[in-house]
Amino acid sequence: MSGTGHWRRDLRDARGKFLEHHGPRHIADGAAPALGFLLGYKLYDPWIGIAVALAVAVALGGFRLARGESVRVVGISIAFVAVYSVFVMCTGQGRDFYLPDLILCVLFVAGFGATLLGRRPLTLWTTQRLRLEPAAISGAHLGTHRRITLGWVIFWLVHLVVIVPLYLANQVVLLGVATLILGKPSIIVMILATWLLLRRSNHREQRPISAVATDVVRVDRSLPDR
Repeated sequence: MSGTGHWRRDLRDARGKFLEHHGPRHIADGAAPALGFLLGYKLYDPWIGIAVALAVAVALGGFRLARGESVRVVGISIAFVAVYSVFVMCTGQGRDFYLPDLILCVLFVAGFGATLLGRRPLTLWTTQRLRLEPAAISGAHLGTHRRITLGWVIFWLVHLVVIVPLYLANQVVLLGVATLILGKPSIIVMILATWLLLRRSNHREQRPISAVATDVVRVDRSLPDR
């Protein structure tokens, strides 16, 4: 199959996986509490904002439970909104609803960046932990992982470049819109792009993602699993 044919097939598969895992629904579920906070904040104050956000999260949780989703997943979703709300409760400032996003971006930049200094980039560690790839990979495929991990570093840096000035300027509405756009939608796009690039790398080596290449780089098995 030609390179163009591979790309078309991979894009169809990526779209299929996105729909199979209810991507649009998860994006909407994640955005609803944040939109509720913005509405409450804009019309009244931060306290009403967090009350609306929590109410939306609980209502969505009930709907998702009725839909058959697990209590654990729903509970985690509500807990996230509660944690975001606690930051506002501690300071009384609406912008601090987005402080957890800022902190997470810093941690992701540090996490992805630090693994570039070692022998196992974070994307490689993740795919191996998920058993999507073997412990032995080719040098070219390791290079692909390094480039993708660098891409994730840049991705989170862009988040910081956008979010930090808005946070410091106390532009709560713009901050909310930016985090909505840079939240689940962009993360899902990056995950799908990562999957596509890794799949293309394996196509070039003409092997399935779980196969072991002839020319391999042995990952240090003595590294602790974390």
